[in-house]
Amino acid sequence: MAWGDGADGEYQGRKVLHLSWHEDEAQRRQEGDATLTINGPSLKYTWTYQDEPQTGEIHWPTPNPADVVWIDSWHTAGEPMHLSGTAHDGEVDVKGTYKVPDSPDWGWRIHFGPATPPIRLTMFNISPQGEEEIAVELEFPAPKS
Repeated sequence: MAWGDGADGEYQGRKVLHLSWHEDEAQRRQEGDATLTINGPSLKYTWTYQDEPQTGEIHWPTPNPADVVWIDSWHTAGEPMHLSGTAHDGEVDVKGTYKVPDSPDWGWRIHFGPATPPIRLTMFNISPQGEEEIAVELEFPAPKS
């Protein structure tokens, strides 16, 4: 059973992209519209960065809700990342790692919850030292009518 089973449908919401590394403090928080489509064991979302459309997908390749594959046009450059973790009471928390040239691996964590509207996905970047920083917030209050 995938996270969000029973929540199939299309949602309109908002995203906040946190760019803590940006030199211009006014540019560190990028807000905009986002969409979400849940269809069985997968969800797809859209968002924009600097007026460029971006897409992301999360798939549950096994019945374990804490085992996902994530692909995002901006964050993973379209390459799949496998994440695993825990699932409890409609909340899922998963982690994976990614390569950074000339650096130890970095981490990425995605928290899903709750599995019913308002649906939230929160993503965190994790330094090689284990310091976690919020990267993305997606919130979808209710299905589109």
